[in-house]
Amino acid sequence: MAHTCSECTYLKATGDWPDIYGYFWCEKYNEKVYATKLECSSYCTAYSRNYSVAQGYIDYSNKHSSSSGCFITTIVCEILNLNDNNFYLNVLRNFRNNYLQKNLNTIKILEEYDFVGPIIANKLRNDMEKTNISNMIFLNYIIPITDKIMEKDYTSAIKKYTVMTKKLISRYNLGTIELTIPQFNKYDYDKDYSSYGHGFLVRK
Repeated sequence: MAHTCSECTYLKATGDWPDIYGYFWCEKYNEKVYATKLECSSYCTAYSRNYSVAQGYIDYSNKHSSSSGCFITTIVCEILNLNDNNFYLNVLRNFRNNYLQKNLNTIKILEEYDFVGPIIANKLRNDMEKTNISNMIFLNYIIPITDKIMEKDYTSAIKKYTVMTKKLISRYNLGTIELTIPQFNKYDYDKDYSSYGHGFLVRK
């Protein structure tokens, strides 16, 4: 009988966990996981958690993971099942934090991502071809973008990202939507940003 991480006592719901995106903390592998993930190995057999508690964990992950507005994370983690702490996302997040957010010429890219990201993420989740689309985006765009970043060829990385985003906008016929980019002067700590694309507004 298959078990989920919700039942395993290595899955912790203390301190900062679960987070606003539905992740709990696995003490066995020191990584973020959804409570809905199937058991990862024969080592994780401590299935002694109360059923109602385990189901509550599952409900939390299902509710909050679907609210994530980052379509890249949706592709890499939700659809392709890579760990959230993987090389590609770490490179992209570092690039966002240490280059894009600090360059006045690239802030617009992040503002646009915050707006269109949740739309694309939700379209992907409901796409019958989401696995094929995600594999294509991962192989043809995400990997090459991270390669360019590692080479410090930031201009090429940004161009590749732009092509990727336009491709998804085209697939989901979003070009007819008026993409009015909201302007944010500061991070509002009282506002729930969990549905945004985690580009510009991730800053605190």
